[in-house]
Amino acid sequence: MAKAEELMLMAKAGKSHPLGLQLVSAMPHGARGGTMYLVRTSTFQKGGGQDGYLWTEILHQSDLITTKENHLDYRHYYISSSLGDGRRTRTSSKFRREAYTMGDLTLVTYIGDEKEATKDSVLKPPQPPVSLQVCLVATHHSYC
Repeated sequence: MAKAEELMLMAKAGKSHPLGLQLVSAMPHGARGGTMYLVRTSTFQKGGGQDGYLWTEILHQSDLITTKENHLDYRHYYISSSLGDGRRTRTSSKFRREAYTMGDLTLVTYIGDEKEATKDSVLKPPQPPVSLQVCLVATHHSYC
């Protein structure tokens, strides 16, 4: 949290960051693990989508006060996959996103392996037990 605060304070002061972190107008599509982006809070979509991924928020801590008396909101997300019928399911904590918001700036970090996002990108809906599947196929028989 202290590092996120430091990066956002540098950006607000107009100082260049040694790693080249700059304010971007929109989240890049398909961000990779180990990258971070600084965006205007008004353009950051909490549920995702603009970065090409589907996220499930697993933690939100609002109005955290830092040692420098700044107020931060912290959000933690796991990568999600669609079941194809509008429902989501959490797939993996091996690729996650963290967002730190301080006023009009949001620092977004991607952690882990982005390939986790494509492993189960479209999951099959849950299937009934095998015994029920047999009955469904053979409903014209009396033994179901």
